[in-house]
Amino acid sequence: MSLEMLVFLEKSRIPDRGGIQNALESLGVPLQLNSTLNLISDRGFSPSSIKGVSSGFEIDSQTSQKILEHYPTLTKASASEIGLFHFGGVAV
Repeated sequence: MSLEMLVFLEKSRIPDRGGIQNALESLGVPLQLNSTLNLISDRGFSPSSIKGVSSGFEIDSQTSQKILEHYPTLTKASASEIGLFHFGGVAV
């Protein structure tokens, strides 16, 4: 099973890797992000581990206008940037 997640954020509010990792840990999510993850500049596959098992996800960023062309029911997006995360075949 795969999962695609869209995150609507203003570019100036995109968190760094440390902030995301801290939030995951505080929520008890057993996901360890790549130590060099940069949500502003990274594209493509980002390695990670889930419960100590090697895994990863696809990451991309597009303007909200471009994404809304594909998801017409999401008409109220005010953020200028959208993070796209695609997880495939992950069982946690």
